[in-house]
Amino acid sequence: MNFFIRDFRQSDLDGVTRIYQNSFAESPWFENWSYEDAKLEIESFLRKTNPQFLVAETKNNLIGFRIAYELSLEEFSFLDNLVKENEAMYGKELAVKKENRGEGVGTSLMLSSFDRARNQGYKKFFGRTNLKSKMVPLYKKLGYINTGIRDPAYPERVYFIKEL
Repeated sequence: MNFFIRDFRQSDLDGVTRIYQNSFAESPWFENWSYEDAKLEIESFLRKTNPQFLVAETKNNLIGFRIAYELSLEEFSFLDNLVKENEAMYGKELAVKKENRGEGVGTSLMLSSFDRARNQGYKKFFGRTNLKSKMVPLYKKLGYINTGIRDPAYPERVYFIKEL
């Protein structure tokens, strides 16, 4: 399948919101986001430091997105033994439409995100997921290492780190 990665545009918000709602309603998340709450959540990520918001598109059809931003030790103080301030990006969300999974979309979004972070001078990339998630094999494929550190707010979720 032919697709390309580009920066988010405000006109993408509806499509991204719907992908967000559908993707995180699935196992292992089972999150029931209203359209408005999902939209507000996505917009809040854009207010973070150095946000990256990438979308995957084919023929004017959004098929996935990636949101990342600078990891703040104020927000992630429990990771302070692994990273210094201004040194890492945090991959907040990655979602691909169900019918486009397994086609390299998520991998391409993540690789584009790594390249941008590296070009901005970041040395590390963090991610967090449930160990039952389909993200775990992708993290391993892309060189992430399981830190063993669990999220204090969501103990079923574990942090992964990747050296850039």
